[in-house]
Amino acid sequence: QDMKNELRRRHEVLALAEECAGIGVWDVDLKTLMLEGTEQFFRIMGLEPSSSPIAIDATRRLRFPDEQERVMQGFQQALESGADVFESEYRIRRPDGQTRWIFGRGRVIRDEQGVPYRYSGVDIDITDRKQSEAALRDSEERFRHVFAQGPLGIATAGTDFRFHAVNPAFCHMLGYTEAELTGMSFLDLVHPDDRKTCLAAGQALVEGGIPRLQIEERFVRKSGEAFWVAVNVAPIRAL
Repeated sequence: QDMKNELRRRHEVLALAEECAGIGVWDVDLKTLMLEGTEQFFRIMGLEPSSSPIAIDATRRLRFPDEQERVMQGFQQALESGADVFESEYRIRRPDGQTRWIFGRGRVIRDEQGVPYRYSGVDIDITDRKQSEAALRDSEERFRHVFAQGPLGIATAGTDFRFHAVNPAFCHMLGYTEAELTGMSFLDLVHPDDRKTCLAAGQALVEGGIPRLQIEERFVRKSGEAFWVAVNVAPIRAL
């Protein structure tokens, strides 16, 4: 009885871990092409959980048509090459219409003659990660557009105030080329009479004394002409 209770406890812990991590476990008989899976596996696929084996086509047909062929070809190549492990990312459309991204990783089990007869592994719902990656790419693309095409001068610099990157508008405003500005210090552009105030504010920003820097000061163009600018600086801090 104690052993049964322990096995039940372990099964409950495993099921909870699978659900929390979004991991579904499956096993396929490559001779009959029948699949067995955990409840979490069927939930990921949007299917009714089954305690009995089901035809593997019930899950394969959920894949997007173009990705179905890609995954199948990759798996077949893995089998023919003698590889024991195959993994892939693909999209499925659940019966309820939801589109989800899946990462699948399986291990091929072969008999004594090296013939594959089982394929077991896990499927992980990675939709949230894919959506975050897409949002990050979109944000980066917007930033690149603003950086390259925007009318405002934009620059990034290190804690030593030396420029890492400058945009075309910033170069045009100062009369320097990008190559000339890269590596120069922010203080090199500030009018000598304003450098002490600028340096103190910059150090306070770097040291965390102020959350951001907003200041009006004079810059000096390459030609020697001084002009007033409104400077807005925000720090990028490590998480």
